[in-house]
Amino acid sequence: MTTEPELNPVINTTTRLTVMAVLAAVEEMEFGATRDAAGISDSVLSKQATALERAGYLTVRKGSIGRRPRTWLSLTTGGRTAIRNHIAALRHLLARAEAPPQPTAGAAGAAQPTAGAAQPTAGAAGAAQPTAGAAEAAQPAAGAAEAAQPAAGAAGAAQPAATG
Repeated sequence: MTTEPELNPVINTTTRLTVMAVLAAVEEMEFGATRDAAGISDSVLSKQATALERAGYLTVRKGSIGRRPRTWLSLTTGGRTAIRNHIAALRHLLARAEAPPQPTAGAAGAAQPTAGAAQPTAGAAGAAQPTAGAAEAAQPAAGAAEAAQPAAGAAGAAQPAATG
């Protein structure tokens, strides 16, 4: 039995996954550029970067350009491995979701198709073919839905007529 890849709970939130994906494409990125690429605020990026740094997935480097302080973010080797593994788990999950539905195995009383069973084909002799206008004929006439509804206040029971 093969082990299925597992989603990483640390980076399984949309925001952290976005930050990790943005940083996976570069060696290092300035804080403001990361914020803009991820489409989040300074405070959200700061909080998520701290969580990813605690997990060992991200490093924060502080410095300056001229007199202006700057912060750069980069993924660690462990962070790059974590995002690759998480993406593999997402791909596996998507492949399962996109696979054709399988019959329920072993369900009691469930009709199971048998191998080699005859399948109807388009235009098969004796097969009933819908005629033009058949779809329209199956539709209720306008106002039919309203006619089937009980009068307001009826609550499913016949109301006595008012005498007066």
